[in-house]
Amino acid sequence: MILKQLLFAGAMLLALPAEAAPSAGLRFIKSDGVIRCGTDLSTNAYSYKDAEGHWEGIDPTLCSIFATAIFGNPNNFEMVNVPTGQADSYLATQKIDVMLGNSDSTASAELTGNALPAATIYHDRLVFLAKATEKPKSMMDFQNQNVCITTRSPDVENFEQYLRNYDLKLSILKFANFASAKASFLLNRCQLLVGQETILTDLKNQYPNRKDIMLLPEEIDVRPVYVLAAKQNPDLQAIIKWIVNALILAEEADINSKNVVILTGDNNISLRNLLGSNPEIWKKLGLQPNWVKKAIKLYGNYGEIFEKNLGSESPLKLQRNRSNLIKNGGMLKSQSFL
Repeated sequence: MILKQLLFAGAMLLALPAEAAPSAGLRFIKSDGVIRCGTDLSTNAYSYKDAEGHWEGIDPTLCSIFATAIFGNPNNFEMVNVPTGQADSYLATQKIDVMLGNSDSTASAELTGNALPAATIYHDRLVFLAKATEKPKSMMDFQNQNVCITTRSPDVENFEQYLRNYDLKLSILKFANFASAKASFLLNRCQLLVGQETILTDLKNQYPNRKDIMLLPEEIDVRPVYVLAAKQNPDLQAIIKWIVNALILAEEADINSKNVVILTGDNNISLRNLLGSNPEIWKKLGLQPNWVKKAIKLYGNYGEIFEKNLGSESPLKLQRNRSNLIKNGGMLKSQSFL
């Protein structure tokens, strides 16, 4: 009888949920001395090195800002090329600390995978790159033509819904990765290529003299692009969220690269916390209290960062549209830093 009771008690203990392992926070990042950011190096849309070997692009800029916040040094970062579809495993095995370049998420991915969105960094559009000898009058000009697209979800689902919505008949050629889809497009296997506006604009820029390659104005879908962090590290997710939020809050408050060094936040508690005049919240997050001033002096607020890397001052020349502040017609809104 006693043996049965002991066995039952042991079984009940095993049935209890295991205590969650403590979140790593910044522990491993600080022990390594760098933050490692995953990106897609198959395109210059997100990350590339200039003639002097310096990193340029939206992803290195953000990664450098993370390094400034964590270490106080904008150079303590590494960019890591992550093959298509491998962000989840790279985060799970700590080959990277966060994933940037072209990162999205779905309900299934969040439930079964190792990566969770920490912050939205901009909104990208799903669009067409076309081959045409003259400007098309409508999408009906491509009826029954071939279109190349990757098997990436949810792009395929959104594209197929677009076809149903407008009763378009296109022959779909699906590819495991964008490199294969792009090659088929350039080899004239398809007249249309579906992809993110950032990537397709970069591709078009590689052929400035090709008048037969053009971006079409049609918008298939819009999706947020995230910073992803490991599901097992909710503290890092929170840290990344508040770093990105700080850049948006700075733009909303008209704090920019030209005036940030002289500001203290005055009587606005949220801005005093943001600028490090009240350093306690940044310290609790494990970050440098004065990082915002350093980073914005170097790179600017969210709007300045967008324009330099994706917008009017970049080779891509993308419109901000939904990546603008709500007060300017976009979808971005900060949270108070209290």
